[in-house]
Amino acid sequence: ALLVSTSTGTRDVWLLAESAPIENRLLVEADNAAFGLTLPGAADRPVTFAEGIHGYGEDSGVAAIPTEWKVAFAGLAVAVLVFAWARGRRLGPPDQPNRTLPPPRAAYIDALAGSLARTNDPAAALDGLTTWTRERVAQRGGLGATVETDELERAARDLGFDEAEVVALRQPPRTDTEVLALGRAVARVTGGTPG
Repeated sequence: ALLVSTSTGTRDVWLLAESAPIENRLLVEADNAAFGLTLPGAADRPVTFAEGIHGYGEDSGVAAIPTEWKVAFAGLAVAVLVFAWARGRRLGPPDQPNRTLPPPRAAYIDALAGSLARTNDPAAALDGLTTWTRERVAQRGGLGATVETDELERAARDLGFDEAEVVALRQPPRTDTEVLALGRAVARVTGGTPG
């Protein structure tokens, strides 16, 4: 049978065994065109074609997204990439966990000591420092610009200088011990801690 009918209780259902009689290519054969027009019945009856199995019908998934939306999403993705690239160029390398500090003062002192040792004449090298220290002691002791050695030594002792430091004020140092004593004297007049 090409066409059979059955009842669902409230409606009649017509089942077509194959779609060949109503296919476009076969409408001109026999009475297929008249058969196709007669199937729906009254002219005002709705007709629904189940074409999903043939690949027709509503799209789903990504295919269901309108083309305009796809273009908008692509433009948004390009904008995000350009923004990330622009921000990335402005960022430098990561910060170091600790900032780089200048070399310790001990390194400077060692370098200065090496320079003085190479002169082989500490008295000449430290003459200016001796004069500067004497001027600071006189200033802190309340003495004038021209001061006698005895008065200068008395002022130094009042400021807490020990004997080796007092001796270092008389003349530029000539030995390593005298150089160290002058260094302690400089530390006292500059507010440091002699070591």
